[in-house]
Amino acid sequence: MSSQSEHSLNGESNVLTPSTDGQTRTWGPGEAIAVVLHTIEEGPLIPAFRRNIQELLSIQSDTYGSVQAMSRIILRDFSLTTQILKLVNTVYFKTYWRQVHTITNAIMLLGLERIRDLTIGLRLFENFSCSQNLFPVRRLIISAFFTALLSQALSQDTRRYQGEEVFITGLLFNLGELIAAYYLPEDYDQILQIAARQGISRSRAAKQVLKVSWQELGLAILRKWQFPTGLVMKLSYLHMASDTTTGDDVPLRLLVQNAHKLGQSLLEAELSPEEWQHRLQRCGKRLNITSDRLDQIITSSINGIQELTKTLGIDLRELKLPISSIQGSFQTQLDSEVLVPDEDQRTSPDSQSARRVRQPLAEVTIELEKLRLFHGVIGEINQALVTNVGINEIMGMIVEGIFRSIGFDRVIFAILNPTRTQISARFGLGPGVEDLLPVLQLPFSPSDNILALALAERREYIFKAGEQRENLKLMPASFWKIIGEADFLVTPILVNEVAIGFFYVDRCGSQCSFSDEDRQRLEIFRNLTTIALRCCCSTPSNFQYKVP
Repeated sequence: MSSQSEHSLNGESNVLTPSTDGQTRTWGPGEAIAVVLHTIEEGPLIPAFRRNIQELLSIQSDTYGSVQAMSRIILRDFSLTTQILKLVNTVYFKTYWRQVHTITNAIMLLGLERIRDLTIGLRLFENFSCSQNLFPVRRLIISAFFTALLSQALSQDTRRYQGEEVFITGLLFNLGELIAAYYLPEDYDQILQIAARQGISRSRAAKQVLKVSWQELGLAILRKWQFPTGLVMKLSYLHMASDTTTGDDVPLRLLVQNAHKLGQSLLEAELSPEEWQHRLQRCGKRLNITSDRLDQIITSSINGIQELTKTLGIDLRELKLPISSIQGSFQTQLDSEVLVPDEDQRTSPDSQSARRVRQPLAEVTIELEKLRLFHGVIGEINQALVTNVGINEIMGMIVEGIFRSIGFDRVIFAILNPTRTQISARFGLGPGVEDLLPVLQLPFSPSDNILALALAERREYIFKAGEQRENLKLMPASFWKIIGEADFLVTPILVNEVAIGFFYVDRCGSQCSFSDEDRQRLEIFRNLTTIALRCCCSTPSNFQYKVP
């Protein structure tokens, strides 16, 4: 294997050679896979990636709390949030009459499973994007996404399997090869050479070098990473079943395997248009799909790849994919990229002046983007109010809107219980919010805590870091420890002039933590909350917000 491993494979003799003592011994398949897994487990990104994926896959889709849990995971990462919303608005809702501005609304519209699988795909790309073997790894990732999009689109025609179910299946179908290219780059190069020299598949060449096939390696990794047993069993069946296999999942096997074969075509730089058309015809016959419909699916899937690579900042031209053979119109988009200015333009006085004002313009752009997002989220919430969307979903959109469009470090929504004796912090967003939520479960006693005081007096309270805290005994020590040097603001939520809850927001490291504009925008969200509660509850005591 590669130099980072304690072992290496001798491709000519097909034996595993421990490099510590130079002695050669032949390993059985079980021992070989164990050594490969050991090498992979030593990789620096495996633990974090595995935790992220396990966290996503552990979320169940049968409760509203699942929506909140998924939103929290995604919103922890600004880049991931932006990527998902861009893809939702381009791949899924490109012709939709309105844009999706919040993760909460994206989950409502597309379903938790689809957003989860898209998130897993983006995490997969993020994990493998720092490879030293970046060129083949990126090509394999694009091929995996193409297979997933194709599988999803094809499943909509058969109407036997949900698109969400087959997307993740298609995405992980060739995981073994991706793993080898990333963690075992030297062995992977040798596998490519053997496949080309002997005219065999890369999976068969992997069997010679690694003593395991791509399928065996991929399934072993999924088991090692503790992916759901049902998903691993399904992938095992899809890989191992033959053409004579019978059962309810035979159509799914045909669907995913054909999507995978077409996805693998992206890895063939010399693929001709004629060969591509021949493969399409064979796929159409196997799946009983007309050529016109298959062309539509291919076009849709390639458009999805286009938006994905644009969102992730990948230049498809550098990957040398046979896009022109697969979709001629796609080449037009590649040729219409913004050109880099020539040297004279880059050194002109106008250009130098532009550089001097670039920083202020960047700051203005950020503020304009936040303003655009603010208005977009407000419109999204208003639309939800008039379309009978549940109070839980609306509150999720409001909290997310406050968090993202105003830009606080943490946002928490809390409410009084029906007997008005206990403050219950229901959910929130921001770093460390999971630790802060239980601390804010406090009795409704204005003399004992700041939150109850804001509710009792029905007015906003702002607390600056370091000011008056030496005399404040109204909050637990654990609260001050968690928020550190952050300034915080508490604004009560009133329904029929009765304070029934509040928003807690904080921010750290700013000279002006809460500007007048921040407070005005927060008030708008608070007023929308009041409207939502009035629409959904006849009296404040009837408001039974579900705990995620």
